[in-house]
Amino acid sequence: MQSTSPKLKTKERISLTINRKLYEQFRKVSKKELRPKSAIVENAIGRYVNSRV
Repeated sequence: MQSTSPKLKTKERISLTINRKLYEQFRKVSKKELRPKSAIVENAIGRYVNSRV
């Protein structure tokens, strides 16, 4: 019998409200650059938080 270790949750799914036109531009740019939107948002949030701590 194989034991399984519990999965550690390292990500959180959230909902945000964003201006529709800004989101459309963001979607197009991220698609053009082949970058996941979540990675861009996480990076921007990280920079924001680090600049204020």
